[in-house]
Amino acid sequence: MSETIIQKLKLTTNNNEFYVKRDDLLPFCFGGNKARIAKTFLEDFKKKRSDVMIGYGNIRSNLSRAISCMCSAYNIPCIIISPDDNTLCNKSSNMDIVSLTNTKIVKCDKSNVKETVKKILVQIESNGKKPYYIYGNELGVGNETVPIDAYFTVYNEIIDQSQRMSCDFDYIFCACGTGMTLSGLVCGKLVSLHEKKPNIVGISIARKSENEIPKILNMTSAFLNERGIAFNNCSIGESFVFTDEYLCGAYGTYDDDIVRTIREEITVDGIPLDTTYSGKAFNGMKKYIIDNKIKNKKILFVHTGGTPLFFDYLHNNCQSDVIYECNQHEKILHFLLDVDSLLPTPLSTRVNISTYTKKILSNGTALVIQDNGKIVSAVMFYDNNHVEDRAYITLIATLQSYEGRGYGSLLLNKACEIAKSNGMYSIELETENSNIHAIKFYQKNGFKIKKIDKKTHMEKGLR
Repeated sequence: MSETIIQKLKLTTNNNEFYVKRDDLLPFCFGGNKARIAKTFLEDFKKKRSDVMIGYGNIRSNLSRAISCMCSAYNIPCIIISPDDNTLCNKSSNMDIVSLTNTKIVKCDKSNVKETVKKILVQIESNGKKPYYIYGNELGVGNETVPIDAYFTVYNEIIDQSQRMSCDFDYIFCACGTGMTLSGLVCGKLVSLHEKKPNIVGISIARKSENEIPKILNMTSAFLNERGIAFNNCSIGESFVFTDEYLCGAYGTYDDDIVRTIREEITVDGIPLDTTYSGKAFNGMKKYIIDNKIKNKKILFVHTGGTPLFFDYLHNNCQSDVIYECNQHEKILHFLLDVDSLLPTPLSTRVNISTYTKKILSNGTALVIQDNGKIVSAVMFYDNNHVEDRAYITLIATLQSYEGRGYGSLLLNKACEIAKSNGMYSIELETENSNIHAIKFYQKNGFKIKKIDKKTHMEKGLR
């Protein structure tokens, strides 16, 4: 793909110079790293003389958009296996773009991915066609190194550009979800003959370090071994940093700091960021630089796109149905005061609401859904009990005029997802014995009655 520009920013945190590699401007279907990665899958697809492209991922994702459009452009039959996911909004620009193509969407439960992939592979083969599943076989094994080549090449592109600019970068930052982009940059760095090699930092937007780092090491090692280049995991591990300190709970969750960063960048430098990938990573980069006292350096942020998610942010900023982590005391306090009288046992009869709010912000998590900047539904929970690995939901409530929209289920599912990603094995709550409606609601969302005394105690396993 064509070389993308490197743009200098007005940002000067800690007297550093900031630059952005604008891969969001790649000239294919709104660009982004997934446009490059989709091209590497396409090249491998052709090399293996396959007939049908099969992808896996939410149809709202950048990869689903890029693969669908790439296949449409080359008249290749395409199937996207998409897990049912009630924790994210039901509409997105990426989804609309996918719907314009002839891509076939196959829905499946997250617990049934292997069986679904196997079934589709067998069906295609029985029709005399050769399927190409982007992750290899039904177990997701076999294609790990293919997408890494995209940003292996980009690393060399960055070095060439830096030499032409007379600007040797000290740091390269990027968003890290599946690890494809970060692994490619790391491989590029390890084999580069350039004398000065920048520090590479991956900002997690989806996974915890203990889950992601081994995958990056394995992908990087496999890619280099295929090319006859030997590096042990220790050497590879020393060539990059991966941090989950700025994950903001889980994939797709964001907070007020991320929103402020997005607004600043579009109004100051004219660069669109999004709440899921680039905005979360850019905000994480700024915090990492402050936390690690990085000063007087040249810093490059690889903008991995894609633009459709920025417009989702603009649309959703004035709409409800979007979940994010709120850390504003006044907003939460006002919501709790609004719903206090709606609760079976008013919160104000049990605790000081202002003190409760401070405790949640200090030790817990407040996930909210807003409408025009006002919180209309929220769940408050703690997931820091690493002795028993048990999370606890202390409150879930929705304003009366917003009931019946499914917000409670959305918030519960997202709370469970975050608690699981933080190592919790179960999540608990309690409700009044007489509140049959609430008990049935929790049971519908996977909770089971653990015991009944003065309250009904309920629990949901997360493993």
